[in-house]
Amino acid sequence: MKKLMIGKSFCTMKKSLDKIADDDRLAHGGLINKDTRLDEDEEKKKNISFSFKLFRLNSIRTSFFNNCYESRKKSIAASRYLFDSFSCLSEKTLGELEADTRLRERFRYHPINDRGEIERIEKVQIEGYMVNKTFIEQHEWSYYQFEFGPNGYRLIMTKLGAIFIPLFVDSNHLIYRNSSRDKEKKMEYKIPFVACDDYLKSCDEKDDFEFCKSLVEEFRSGIIESKEDFIAQWQAAYG
Repeated sequence: MKKLMIGKSFCTMKKSLDKIADDDRLAHGGLINKDTRLDEDEEKKKNISFSFKLFRLNSIRTSFFNNCYESRKKSIAASRYLFDSFSCLSEKTLGELEADTRLRERFRYHPINDRGEIERIEKVQIEGYMVNKTFIEQHEWSYYQFEFGPNGYRLIMTKLGAIFIPLFVDSNHLIYRNSSRDKEKKMEYKIPFVACDDYLKSCDEKDDFEFCKSLVEEFRSGIIESKEDFIAQWQAAYG
């Protein structure tokens, strides 16, 4: 029963938070183009909203990155903390988040400027999640993170003004390899993010159809580069 509730809660959360998917300010795939200009003062007045166009929920294990969990209990807890964070942040304006020191410290919200960390983020996207390298190169990327839950789980994201665009979860702090503890142990974790598993297995047929449709759209738009990558993503979701 607990598993079903988590899966359904993600479907509900995604529908309620992803209202800006068709916002005309969103460029191809939900990213900012080099000629896009925003009124920063106006953006700060807006409530934070989320676009999940590029969010990779599934956990991956590679030779250089692992965002699986030590146990199913911790994976379940992480999904709850993440959705609670989405809900909390969506009640704040961007200006409130940036001006409130205690709120920023609570979420450890900040831009990611270190070149090595940026390179790892893009390597995870291209080699881990098989995002088209050309797609990455064609956009103006600004990366951010916020922390959710007491165990230091991170969400890696980009943003367009007050629109937060999650990319993937760094559950083991491996983007920040220099400060991550027990890296060898974390690379052995095998329990996937439970929200992904439940989303695919517990949502109704309409949600399942929407997932398949989005996968096809990503292939057609070039976010997924090859037929082999498309098949690999399909197999990762459905086995």
